[in-house]
Amino acid sequence: MNRRSYLGTLGSVGVAATAGCLDAVALTDDSRTALSPPEQPRGEPIHPTHDDEFPPFRLMDPIADAEISLEGLTGDRAFVMTFIYTSCTEQCGTLVRLLQLIQEDARERGYGDDVALLAMTFDPETDGRDELREYGELFGVDLEAGNFHFLRPESNDEALEIINERFGVPAELDDVGDHDHNHDDHDHDDHNHGHGIHYYMLFIVNEEGIVERSYPNVVDSREETRPKAIIESVRTVVE
Repeated sequence: MNRRSYLGTLGSVGVAATAGCLDAVALTDDSRTALSPPEQPRGEPIHPTHDDEFPPFRLMDPIADAEISLEGLTGDRAFVMTFIYTSCTEQCGTLVRLLQLIQEDARERGYGDDVALLAMTFDPETDGRDELREYGELFGVDLEAGNFHFLRPESNDEALEIINERFGVPAELDDVGDHDHNHDDHDHDDHNHGHGIHYYMLFIVNEEGIVERSYPNVVDSREETRPKAIIESVRTVVE
């Protein structure tokens, strides 16, 4: 299943997530997580995984002119976090579209105040306030809902330090070619004018700051049910 098909799958998911997904099995009350451990742990990744504490962060949302931090979210709401840059319109767009679907589900089911949806740019020298606003609107995000935040470090160096070192998500930027690719996949998108390579990661973190799920390379998934499972997992974590 290629990325364009996967993006189409996201569009067809809507909010009709099915019950009974393996991702959404609740544990006992003394657990730090609402979701059970993944059935197939992936080696020893450097990024946080199930039951890890999420690393602290403090970043600005330039659209809302507000500071968003782990400290401010802990004890208040769960959050879903991913990493993008606006020159990447296919894979990164899929990630933002997934956040938009979660936002839509949250609005319809009444948990919009209990989850924050975060997309951090790691190309802030390109991605200013206007570029991020336009990008969110392109993928249908409601930027006035109060639960979606683009996060913008001060510089590319700071952004890469945060994503690589603090969050353990491999990413880099360069200045050659108009491309958007991931690892050994070199599919091109005529709408991309990017210069980055990164691990298309999505985290679900509960309101205590504990990682419930980490999805590496989520846009490369061959599982058509993955978007439904992610939405179901977010519901379980919030509820």
